Amino acid sequence: MVRVPATVDLDAVQSGRQVMDRPLTVTRRVALALPALALAACASDSSTPSDTTASPDSPSALPSTANEIDLIAQYNEAIAQFPQLATILTPLRDQHRAHLASLGGAEVAAPPAPSAAPVGSPQTAKARLADAEKQAAQQRLSDCLATTDEPLARTLALIAASEASHVAVLVGT
Repeated sequence: MVRVPATVDLDAVQSGRQVMDRPLTVTRRVALALPALALAACASDSSTPSDTTASPDSPSALPSTANEIDLIAQYNEAIAQFPQLATILTPLRDQHRAHLASLGGAEVAAPPAPSAAPVGSPQTAKARLADAEKQAAQQRLSDCLATTDEPLARTLALIAASEASHVAVLVGT
């Protein structure tokens, strides 16, 4: 049974208006459920129906697609600067590549641009990536509410769960 909080404006949700007026908060219950959702979102099961791939022309997919490309570049930069983090960061970056593919986007083959401010330590690099993941998860949730395309909404929700789980990996290591 799903309970809807009394503060949710169901008309706004159905019409696709922005209804999230507070930052993303993750409760312990949600944090414990995220790994299962992330596995479902990032699994490379070839039996997954192809109708979950979003059209690249979809209005909600465009910002998400560009953000996924940016996240991949940030991971590439962190891996290049701190090779000792490759075992942690490479699987997360590869999941972003899968997210990008599920949104109908293609990774740009250009080399990553050097960051404006060099990162001083591996911990700082992971903290910056965790912040980027938090923002990305929030953006996916906003895009999910804005779309009327059911397969795209499902894809965006799964990507948001995956990105939220990335925060736990980055902060916990």
